[in-house]
Amino acid sequence: MVLFELISGRRNSEGYSEVEAAGSESSESWTFFPVWAAEKVLKGDVSAVADPRLSGEVVLEELRRACTVACWCTQDQEGQRRTMAQVVQALEGTIHVQAPPVPRVLQQLVT
Repeated sequence: MVLFELISGRRNSEGYSEVEAAGSESSESWTFFPVWAAEKVLKGDVSAVADPRLSGEVVLEELRRACTVACWCTQDQEGQRRTMAQVVQALEGTIHVQAPPVPRVLQQLVT
């Protein structure tokens, strides 16, 4: 969760709301930020997760790695999470990690 806070420049306890156009009507949807961020990462839109104050000045590969590691660190089962040694190696780029699924615990927070 802390890694997502560092990446995004916002608290994880904050929600993320976006106005969705529904025909001629618009409605606002609210999502717990870590769930929204994990979904963006899994869809390949990691730049959406970066702190907007950076004005897009990010190294996308480093951002992708950090976001992927953040997703792994929020897994439901402790055994599914990466060790700190693996986290450091992944952030350094010495090992490759695949994007994990959005944890059920985070999904349940918004239902």
